[in-house]
Amino acid sequence: MIYYYLITAILSFVEMIIIILMYNKAKFSMACVLMSIVISVCNAGYLALALSNNISEALLANKITYAGGIFLPFFMLINISELCHVKLPAFVKAISACWGIVTMYFVMMTGYNSYYYKWADIKSYKGVSYLVKEYGPMHNLYTIYIYTLALAALVVIVYSIIQKSKVSKRTIIALMCSWIVTTFSYSFERMLGLAVELVPAAYIYFITIALVLTNRSSMYDMTANVARVYEKTEQYGYIAFDKKLRYMSCNSVAIKLFPELENCTVDAEIKRPSDVLGHILNRIKNADTKNEYIEIHDRIIGASIKNINQNFTNHHVGYLVELNDETERQKYISQLSHTNEQLEWQIKQAEELSLEAQIANKAKSDFLASMSHEIRTPINAVIGMNTMILKDSSEDSIKEYARDIDHSAKILLHTINDILDFSKVESGKLSIVNDNYCFMDLINDCYRLTNVRAKSKNIELNIINDPSIPAKLFGDDTRIRQIMINLLTNAIKYTKDGSVTLIVKGEIKSDKCFLRVIVKDTGIGIREENIDKVFDSFKRVNEKNNKMIEGTGLGLYISKQIANLMGGDITVESEFGVGSTFTLSIAQAIVDNSPIGEFDPNNINNDDKEELSKTDVSTISGRVLVVDDVEMNLKVMLRFLRDTNITVDTSLSGQDAIDKASVNKYDLIFMDHMMPEMDGVEALKIMRSTSDFKSKDTPVIMLTANAITGAMEEYLEEGFDDYMSKPVKLNALMDMVKKYMLK
Repeated sequence: MIYYYLITAILSFVEMIIIILMYNKAKFSMACVLMSIVISVCNAGYLALALSNNISEALLANKITYAGGIFLPFFMLINISELCHVKLPAFVKAISACWGIVTMYFVMMTGYNSYYYKWADIKSYKGVSYLVKEYGPMHNLYTIYIYTLALAALVVIVYSIIQKSKVSKRTIIALMCSWIVTTFSYSFERMLGLAVELVPAAYIYFITIALVLTNRSSMYDMTANVARVYEKTEQYGYIAFDKKLRYMSCNSVAIKLFPELENCTVDAEIKRPSDVLGHILNRIKNADTKNEYIEIHDRIIGASIKNINQNFTNHHVGYLVELNDETERQKYISQLSHTNEQLEWQIKQAEELSLEAQIANKAKSDFLASMSHEIRTPINAVIGMNTMILKDSSEDSIKEYARDIDHSAKILLHTINDILDFSKVESGKLSIVNDNYCFMDLINDCYRLTNVRAKSKNIELNIINDPSIPAKLFGDDTRIRQIMINLLTNAIKYTKDGSVTLIVKGEIKSDKCFLRVIVKDTGIGIREENIDKVFDSFKRVNEKNNKMIEGTGLGLYISKQIANLMGGDITVESEFGVGSTFTLSIAQAIVDNSPIGEFDPNNINNDDKEELSKTDVSTISGRVLVVDDVEMNLKVMLRFLRDTNITVDTSLSGQDAIDKASVNKYDLIFMDHMMPEMDGVEALKIMRSTSDFKSKDTPVIMLTANAITGAMEEYLEEGFDDYMSKPVKLNALMDMVKKYMLK
């Protein structure tokens, strides 16, 4: 008989070790782990009691048995409730634990009082010791405690039977069998007073059942975890099956789609599935796990099949059918597909329109370049020859005619520049080039370039400036000069008598000077309803009464756009019949804080004299090649360089220029762009790429009538050393000669 106790002790110990080692992987509950421990302790106590030689050893072994056995019913109840997915109330756990602790106290005091055992003695049966005792009142309470917990466990099992969708039939049967074996073995032992304890074997049976059910319940736990994921959504449903396609669980979304699931028994095959559910089950059998869209009750459902693997062995134990209501998504995809088709068509149309716009823009750019070239070319000849008349003639009447020609030519040139600037503004290519400049020089230039016209109309041009304005500023003085001259010219054009006054104010804040340039006239003024139209392109207010005034109506529009581009603005105030006041507000960085002082008109040089005074390049000698397909342009260049020590060769084509530059060493070459047969860019590339070319390294200046935005940058990228636009100014030509030929 001793082997019976030895085997039960060893088996309980082994199962305890298995459960402890597999605690994390197999997801055993803490109640199951504690139950295995107390069963192992209890069976060890039974073994010690069987081996006892006297009453003292027997009582000690009995205390060891109770150390585990007292709490065993409590842990059994918890384990059964967990396997049945029933949550015990907290007070039940608390009362049971306290009851066990009190009982433990009285058991440990056995031998000191008669509350648990009135008396006890040791006897032997077939070499196995056992206790003969008379139970005391505390033992009777302990018996009530055991049967109370056993009854509670039975209630949990019965409740699980009622809730058949929660626990499988096999689990219920196994738990019921283990409950019967354990309860009845304890009852028979107490009623019959057997010498051999039946409880150790019952405990082994129970813990074995718990081990098997926990292993099996991993499937239920996994589906329970799935249920927790899906329980809060109305879009996703799931159905879980074991490996043999027995139903495990589902959620409410799946029941709505497949009503037959509502009465399905857990751990059993689904009887009479619908056609759609039968199709899904066939897909599982055929290992078809791809996502599939099915139509159920006018809804589009995405059904995907996934494997369920056991946590600790990764062994395949079942299948999960995920159901996703894709109705709205599919509608959205359909709409999106339709929208994409429309968008693709619109993109295609936009690309075609963009291509057409690019072609049109290129055509416009080509036209502007051509127009610039075709108009500037004759103007270059007119202004160039007229400059030589002003320089060479000594007759006042001829000089007067020449000045008139010069004035008209500059008006025409100004008109062309306005049109080109308008094109730059419209295409967003108007650039601002900032640099250091002297602000007094800017005022002097504006006065010099507009005073002659003011005098011709007997209009007084007044300049009033704030003498504290910093002498040197940082900004685009060319564009600011353009705005100021536009405002002054406009004021003079629309003033019949009286005066035009330029007032310049400056306010220094930190490292910036906030300029206010005010142009005030006593002209015809602007009606109130027309003030908003002043800055419109190609718009001239009161045009009926101003037909004799030249202009395109672009000057103010361009000036305002330039001011805005530089972060400033232009405003206007006017009273019809009294005059107008235009104000340019703009900020400029300060370079030199020294004051500019007051404007003095006596320090302004005459335009013609200044132009002619700078032409002295007598100290420069060398050889220059000028290439242009227009003979008149060649004559202008020859005239400009006539009084120098420079030898000038001319060419009417790119090929002729290559021929001359290949055999002659030139100090400087001026090259036109647009020429027949071979243009200037092609000619330059041949010159640079030919190794035995004598003028291979000679600086080549692009001399062209193409003055559209970006032209200079394009020519420099092509390899030209510098750029000059037509019409050629004598000063600019001489400066270029000095830059590249002065040694």
